Amino acid sequence: TGSVFTDAYFGSVHGTGAQNTVVNGKFANWPIESAFSMSTWTSYLRSVAGATNTFSGNNQFLRGTKPSNGGTTSILARLGSSWSFPAAAQDDCAASPGCWAAWYKCIEGGSASGNFHSGAHAKIGGQAGAQMGDFMDPTTSPNDPLFMFHHANVDRNRVRWMEAHANEASVYYGFQGSASGCISPG
Repeated sequence: TGSVFTDAYFGSVHGTGAQNTVVNGKFANWPIESAFSMSTWTSYLRSVAGATNTFSGNNQFLRGTKPSNGGTTSILARLGSSWSFPAAAQDDCAASPGCWAAWYKCIEGGSASGNFHSGAHAKIGGQAGAQMGDFMDPTTSPNDPLFMFHHANVDRNRVRWMEAHANEASVYYGFQGSASGCISPG
């Protein structure tokens, strides 16, 4: 299989534009909000007793502050490199033992092949000094259109795991953890 990081698909990884911005592919010059303010969104938010929302963006860019992303480009940036997780390793995660926590551990680094979920964020997004590529920023990785495709693939693997462990439905649908002999991720 070929790379999706081409002019025909998602554009380059390491971005080839100024400050590693993605200037090619179907999502070339993908905009990042540069005048972000939570006050714009208050009509969509519901107050919940005891909960607060302190997200404010970073220097008015829709980028995270925990950890701080010093990126100031007004279009999508990628500072990393191409990444893949072998199909056989994805199959292994879907066939993990019957506890949901075992599947979760597999996708988050418990595989000999690396990290199916977060590995893509770190490797593709990348970081140079204070600037993180948009896909690496844990708060705002959905800035990169690749996010939806990557998470759809992780969800596809989870559904395959659920199909392979249908007898565990009462456990993993409610994540009852040790109440049924499984231990919930924590």
